[in-house]
Amino acid sequence: MTDPLTQAYNRRFFDEQGRQEVHRAERYGTPLSLLMWDIDHFKAINDRYGHEWGDRVLQQFVQSFTGRLRQSDYLCRIGGEEFAILLPQSDLEAARQLAESLLQLCEEQRLPRVGKVTASFAVVAWQAGESLAQTVNRADALLYQAKAEGRACVRG
Repeated sequence: MTDPLTQAYNRRFFDEQGRQEVHRAERYGTPLSLLMWDIDHFKAINDRYGHEWGDRVLQQFVQSFTGRLRQSDYLCRIGGEEFAILLPQSDLEAARQLAESLLQLCEEQRLPRVGKVTASFAVVAWQAGESLAQTVNRADALLYQAKAEGRACVRG
């Protein structure tokens, strides 16, 4: 269920819980949003400081972001430096506000040895009739857009 390095939920949990949350949102007509993010220039961090420090960056991001989430939110590591946050009972505006607050946290935070590290964010609201995969694909496209438009920003 959890990623051993960061203690965030893992990809398998994300897929299973995400399908359950989509089913719940569809059944009860409640909002569901998805926030995806990844760490900017993460390969350069690993190359310059080593994988041990790259691991510490991942751990620090998860720890600091977790402090901003509700108990009902699910922070999941879905790839190397790519993460998703399932936000049940949250509309797009609430997801966007959370993403903006996490972006601001990145701006304020300095990590030991590495310094300032930024992240890019994408937010989408699940749409009725949409599968989890479709929602993820829309968020992924916005995350690529954020990267292409200079990083350290929120799209969606």
